[in-house]
Amino acid sequence: MRPVHLTDIDMVTRVLLAVPTVEWAAVARRIIQGARMADRYRKRFGQRHPVWVDGSLSAASAAQPGAVPPTRCHATYRQALIIVIDALEDSTTFDIVGKSLYDDYKAVVREERHGHDKSEIAQP
Repeated sequence: MRPVHLTDIDMVTRVLLAVPTVEWAAVARRIIQGARMADRYRKRFGQRHPVWVDGSLSAASAAQPGAVPPTRCHATYRQALIIVIDALEDSTTFDIVGKSLYDDYKAVVREERHGHDKSEIAQP
């Protein structure tokens, strides 16, 4: 994954604000894993990943529906921010747990011209 900046953390936090609270940890892990996979894909194939883009958290977050930026750092934003930082701390390995990062994007991946089967790309 590319270096993480404050803007990246804010973008992931905004995505969390757009989903139910019970899904926050899973969504944060999924975005981080997508960014890691996209960075590996970019390095290996020399092009952007069809779903997770360039390996930055901001780009991976942009692939998700996001909330409008908050006007202030309210309690809910701070709680989501903690989840994002915890997910970053726990994401030392490239580990896809549960459903594939591609499950919600199968149609998008099939449409890409990169010439590789999605199951090949998803392998670490």
